[in-house]
Amino acid sequence: MRNRREHLVLLIRLGVKHRLYELAWSLAFAVWPAASRLPDRAWWSGLTLWGTEAAIEWRQPARLADILDRAAHVSSLVGDHLTAESYLVRSLAARRRLDDIPGIAATTRVLAELYVRWGRLHKALDAWTETLAAHESRDDLPAVARTLHAIGSTLVAAASLDSARLHLLRAERMYADLEDQALDRDHAETMMLLGRVQLELGTPSIARRTFSGALAKLVDLDDTAADEVRALLAAPASDQRPVVVGGTPTGPLLDIFAAPSLAEELNQGDNPLDEERDQG
Repeated sequence: MRNRREHLVLLIRLGVKHRLYELAWSLAFAVWPAASRLPDRAWWSGLTLWGTEAAIEWRQPARLADILDRAAHVSSLVGDHLTAESYLVRSLAARRRLDDIPGIAATTRVLAELYVRWGRLHKALDAWTETLAAHESRDDLPAVARTLHAIGSTLVAAASLDSARLHLLRAERMYADLEDQALDRDHAETMMLLGRVQLELGTPSIARRTFSGALAKLVDLDDTAADEVRALLAAPASDQRPVVVGGTPTGPLLDIFAAPSLAEELNQGDNPLDEERDQG
């Protein structure tokens, strides 16, 4: 099997040598999805080297970015963050030269997610900011809202709760203004994380209203998640547990229910979410 892999790299290399750039690139690009199942870093290096060389000689920066993205994905799967970062940075440079806004948005999103897994939260925020700008430039409001949620989640992981609240509140407002039922689950996830932050910041009545808004979105979408939210709102303070809709947000969440006093406060008062909006 190893000899076969080496022969594939040799074929790609020969394609570049004989100026069959499109053929060489296409072969390298097609092989990458299988590469993650065959852990051989020397082989991966050869695929990347000659696949990118084919794209460069072919004078196709978009194809260069595409193959770098695939190489980065495989590197990320095996935890080689440094190599994945180098490939994504090269891919992003190619897409910037092309002014490929959708490509820039997609690549910076993947880069931000990589930095979050890596624990490099400041770099993640820089990447998310560029993702946000790309979506805003295209007036892609659902994507803007999702990116604001991602920024808020990253800020929670960084324990920057005031900034997280502002970004999550902006995302929640945007979902509310869009009034798109297809986005109700995303809206609910944002409201749940926003409610967690509001509770941690000492506004339990507003947090309760936010959780109730999330429940209204979930009733017809996810019975299990809706029941968990109902339990959160109805249970005695001693039984309160964190509720996450759609999976744990990126990064370590604060255990906002660790202090019983905060949980007890959750069932006191019922101020509307608009109060938080006015304060934001």
